[in-house]
Amino acid sequence: MPPRANAVSIADMTPARAVFAALLVLSPPVPALEAFKIDLQEIDTVPTVTAEAVVAAPAERLWEIIDRCGDYKNTMVSIIDSHELWRKDDKRSCDITADLPFPLPNLRGITEAINTIEPGKRWRRAWHQTSGDYITNTGSWTLTRVDAQRTHVVYTLAAKPHIAIPAFATRIGQRQIIPALFEKLEAQGQGRAIGDTAPIATE
Repeated sequence: MPPRANAVSIADMTPARAVFAALLVLSPPVPALEAFKIDLQEIDTVPTVTAEAVVAAPAERLWEIIDRCGDYKNTMVSIIDSHELWRKDDKRSCDITADLPFPLPNLRGITEAINTIEPGKRWRRAWHQTSGDYITNTGSWTLTRVDAQRTHVVYTLAAKPHIAIPAFATRIGQRQIIPALFEKLEAQGQGRAIGDTAPIATE
């Protein structure tokens, strides 16, 4: 049967489009996560993602992981380097480098985060960039206890780098990376995959 007129092969694509198309085709199925949802939008030209799921792990353990940004190269997904620069009271400063697929360059951002905790109920970390490779880089983690072994987790990110990345590439990346991020967080929260511990600097 001849191919459809509008069919496009990887050979006909630009290098960047071919890389992301191959990633989409070859990526494994998304693991099952309870009540997982992801919403991708572009708000004022800024790619924005909101994802949530009920994670089968205690909130306190998940918060330990999220609060240690120096470990993100081990505990998160697509992070090639991470350092916690300082912490004071409820504030943290982090230096994070995101690992982007070839031919795109890696992206570095220095952020400042504020932690807000309702003991035993809700934990929230919200950050914004203070310097780095992004025009906009803001986001948050919010953990709400469901019961002793389950946590409702909400992740948001609004990030636009100085370099131009096609919208299709951003969508493909987020649809692959975010579910993997939640799965890895759940695994670590259950003690199945714990990253190395990085030292913490204090002011």
